[in-house]
Amino acid sequence: MAKSITIRFDDGVAEQVNGSIKRIVGFVRGRYVCDLLDNVTLEANPRAAKVNSVVNAIVDDLPNESGIFPFKTKGILIAASEYEPEKPRRYKLTFDESKHEGEGLLDGGHNMLALGIYFLKCVDEEIVEKIKFWEDMKDAWSAHREEVKAIRDQFDFKLPVELLVPADPEDIDGKISFRNTLFSICAARNNNVELSLWTKADKKGFYESIRKQIPKKINDRVEWKTNEWGDKTKKPIPPRDIIALVWLPLLVLQEAGFLPSEGKTALYNIYANKGKLSTDFDKLMEHRDVSNLRNGRYELKNSSVGSAFEILSVLPTLYDYIFRNMHDAYDKNGENFLKINAVKKGNFFSPYLQEPCDCVVPGGFIMPVLCGLRALMDINDDGEVFWKTDPGEFLEKHMVELVKTLKMPMDMAKFDPQKIGTNPGSYDLMFDKVDMLYKLSQH
Repeated sequence: MAKSITIRFDDGVAEQVNGSIKRIVGFVRGRYVCDLLDNVTLEANPRAAKVNSVVNAIVDDLPNESGIFPFKTKGILIAASEYEPEKPRRYKLTFDESKHEGEGLLDGGHNMLALGIYFLKCVDEEIVEKIKFWEDMKDAWSAHREEVKAIRDQFDFKLPVELLVPADPEDIDGKISFRNTLFSICAARNNNVELSLWTKADKKGFYESIRKQIPKKINDRVEWKTNEWGDKTKKPIPPRDIIALVWLPLLVLQEAGFLPSEGKTALYNIYANKGKLSTDFDKLMEHRDVSNLRNGRYELKNSSVGSAFEILSVLPTLYDYIFRNMHDAYDKNGENFLKINAVKKGNFFSPYLQEPCDCVVPGGFIMPVLCGLRALMDINDDGEVFWKTDPGEFLEKHMVELVKTLKMPMDMAKFDPQKIGTNPGSYDLMFDKVDMLYKLSQH
């Protein structure tokens, strides 16, 4: 659904054109910022805004320093590919998120959060007591916007506002070029907070297809966007953990020659170097044979890579199964798992599905077993990876045997998870074991 807002600049607005981009800069009075809060979202911004010391300082200082406020803040940055000049110093911007992703508020989310809190505080200080995140403020704004607008004329301070629009609003190619530059501009403007690699990748659209595949219960706990996670009682799932897992099927495709040369990686990096895997994944998704670039975002077109995302959908569940059952499987081999120093004993929850268990199993023990399951994958005539048999049922049937096989590299490494998880021999051993068990089951 398209939304339109009008930016009303004060005297002294300036326009600058360079290439396909026009920049419009000036001051906007506080009373007109209320209109922005009615319409603008943070969808284009790579960070979710939350209350911090900077936000609190703006809220506290604004009543006393409104005269110098526009010189103490860089203000906000808004981008729109659809716009039209109205009266002098007025510009109508139209946003349609279904067509033009990446437009809207590119920078200045914390400024807008602070101003929203300030306006609401002027109505009643109790309103803002529980506001911690942008979504909290927007909920309060929706409930009290009319009360704010009744006193809006008192907000006479000025906010620096910068608009980025196409240099020629009638040039279709120019608009496409403009949209394709927005993420790069947005990332550069936010470099003062050092956006994470995963936040940038998410903004480029690399994770869109993955989000659709993994179970909602897991997806809801992945902190795809910096500052997005607000539940202090539980830890979020880092995006790097999900991206590491997707390389398990991607490596099957890689070894069979179904991936571009960019983005190749080693199997043990799934445990040992998740940062490199994320970089390799970005290179892969940017490849012209994998994705199309549209409006600054990459859209998956490669069915082989898409099939790897389907395989990914069950990998977190399989990881959790190994996590929860390794203790029992190890003990059934006549050993005592809880005597291993690297195993943390107590009441815990599995990493992805948050199911209860009595210990924390190091990732270095789990990953060779999980990666061994790639022996259960094959590639069809269309170059798509698939499971040859149900991996969950396979684990239930063979978990004790698999852990018995893992016992040898565990002994050799003196139960050091780091040594086990970074030793290619551990992965080769478990692959061979899974492959043998699968082939025996076919006779």
